[in-house]
Amino acid sequence: MADEFGQRWSEKTANIRHTCSQVSVGGLRFGGLRLRQLAGCRSRIDCDAAVKGHEPVQQAVIYGAGGHARELLFQLSQANVPVVSLVDDFQPNRIVQHIPVLDFADALSRHGRAAWHVAIGDIPAREKILEKLRSAGLILGGFVSRDSIIAPSAVIADTVQIFAGTVVSDACEIGANVILNFGCIVSHNVRIGEGSIVAPRAAIAGNVQIAEQVWIGVGATVKNGTSDNPLRIGRRAVIGAGACVVRDVAPDSTVIGVPARPIGDRAR
Repeated sequence: MADEFGQRWSEKTANIRHTCSQVSVGGLRFGGLRLRQLAGCRSRIDCDAAVKGHEPVQQAVIYGAGGHARELLFQLSQANVPVVSLVDDFQPNRIVQHIPVLDFADALSRHGRAAWHVAIGDIPAREKILEKLRSAGLILGGFVSRDSIIAPSAVIADTVQIFAGTVVSDACEIGANVILNFGCIVSHNVRIGEGSIVAPRAAIAGNVQIAEQVWIGVGATVKNGTSDNPLRIGRRAVIGAGACVVRDVAPDSTVIGVPARPIGDRAR
């Protein structure tokens, strides 16, 4: 599992395109915060405010109209990012928080130049929507709350969502389309793979490697590894709410409890 994870991560980080030496976040400046853009992906990150002297904040479309979408909506609104539409292919033609809800075709025809943020909590569904947006040539948006704390040495893909109260510490790497929900703690030397979701109040100690499309539940804790032997969580694993992970987690497995123990294999 270690070799596979390392190879996947190397492929992702090999596509780093640009470095932003300073990003303004709610009036604070994080010198050296590096924003990573994957090759072949048009994207934009809204660091809760436009950098002074640069282009104004782009209009945003949120794909989704449920709870996560509403949470992202109010944070974007507080950051003065104009949200022009929500997208719901099952229940369009309504209003949520004064914002029109459209189906994909309608939103595409009206707002094809906006930055599109995917606010869907189901990881497989989220991946399908992201692929649809990429195929349509749309700009994928990202968001970092001004009420989060990001270490200058952290490498953050520019299509992430990092909510208020979250801390990303020294030498961390956060992959594309990762969601770090309210109040997450990501300690030093943690790598989180593309498409993973970390639920509110989860805490990840130092020297942990998390593969792609991992779900970490509300209030879960992941024990630290070491620089020589990081704790690893495999691709598509699920960590249950309140679980305490003290050893490696295999790909496609679900673990719960204190200490966390496997209860199933999602690959079956």
